[in-house]
Amino acid sequence: MDRSMASSLPTEKLDRTNYASWSYKMHQYLLGHGYWSYVEGANDAAPESTHRDFPAWEQSVSRILYCFASCVGEQLLSYIRDAQTPKGAWENLKKIFAANTIAKKLWQQGSSRSTRLSSTTNASSIPLALLKTLRNYAKNCKFFFFFLLLFTLTLWNQCKDIGRSIVLSFLM
Repeated sequence: MDRSMASSLPTEKLDRTNYASWSYKMHQYLLGHGYWSYVEGANDAAPESTHRDFPAWEQSVSRILYCFASCVGEQLLSYIRDAQTPKGAWENLKKIFAANTIAKKLWQQGSSRSTRLSSTTNASSIPLALLKTLRNYAKNCKFFFFFLLLFTLTLWNQCKDIGRSIVLSFLM
């Protein structure tokens, strides 16, 4: 990694509370250094290892993955460690925080009488019964129980994303 890129890394480390600002800063940083196309997947396919472009491609991918690894908290490092491409690492982080976004919207909607999710919420990967259960707990239980369910929902999504199953029958 050249000195200018390393010295200008965003200083804010991603944690469970700052995804929106972190992703915006990281997007701008990678765009400014000419690497955003790798995150979009335009450069996902590696050239043959004997091709003359392979070393440059490998170096660019390594730079981006190093950038991600340097700018996430230790507790989130495992979600990008096994990614083969920058797009894979970005998508892993995006999936983790999508569940949190859905749960926050449910919490906010729990105070109103509306039972519909907003049109921007993508809840297709979460069982409807779990969403209803989460909403009922958010409306009727104390704050602690809501965040316990939020954690469970996040864990369920993360296990599903890595190909493992988790039994949530106690919530249904």
